[in-house]
Amino acid sequence: MKQSLNQKLYQVEDTNKEFYSKNNELQISKRWDKKAQNWDHQLLDKHTHLNQNKEYDNFIALSKEIALLFNNKTDNFLEVGCGTGLVSEALSPYFNNGTGIDISNNMIVESKKKNIQNINFYKKSLFNLTKDIDGSFDLIVSRGILISHYGINYLSEILDKLFSLTKENGCVIFDFLNKNTLLDNVHLPKNKEYFLEKTIKEYSLKNGFSKIEINGKNTDRVLIGILYK
Repeated sequence: MKQSLNQKLYQVEDTNKEFYSKNNELQISKRWDKKAQNWDHQLLDKHTHLNQNKEYDNFIALSKEIALLFNNKTDNFLEVGCGTGLVSEALSPYFNNGTGIDISNNMIVESKKKNIQNINFYKKSLFNLTKDIDGSFDLIVSRGILISHYGINYLSEILDKLFSLTKENGCVIFDFLNKNTLLDNVHLPKNKEYFLEKTIKEYSLKNGFSKIEINGKNTDRVLIGILYK
């Protein structure tokens, strides 16, 4: 029997949609722990499934463009699901302070090895962040299809949490799997949620964001949402 990518690269089994739940955080974290050591190595491979169509490069480039909208260096940015700190490292010159959170301890270990001077990394879940840091961040980014992992049942809760963490006139950037993707021969996981642009826009407006832009083409596997508070 042919091995899946998860089995071949990380020795973990594929999951179902029900796997991603707030009540299953320990098992989710253990799963990502097994991927951490090889994560950056996989990204260096030009054929990697992690960066199809230069998805990481595109996300980082767009995030830098948005960061430049803030005059000079601003106070804080947050990366949700920071993994090994790749995006945080790219954005660190644009901000005085950065925070990266991930539920995987091993991912946090890898991110701390990079010794990025103005960024602190913590093993934390977005769902468990306390209200005392609400309104703390000028920019929040999440590259790793977080909402496609957790699915439609968690979409409002995630957007509400992101909204509360963002400063007035701040911005949130995240990516998601495109329900209208037409590409052939790409990694299209069956255990993730695929969203239409209109769904992301509708939910974002309902959760308080004043302006929503979607970056990408209708044929792209992954699209990027840009939400302004």
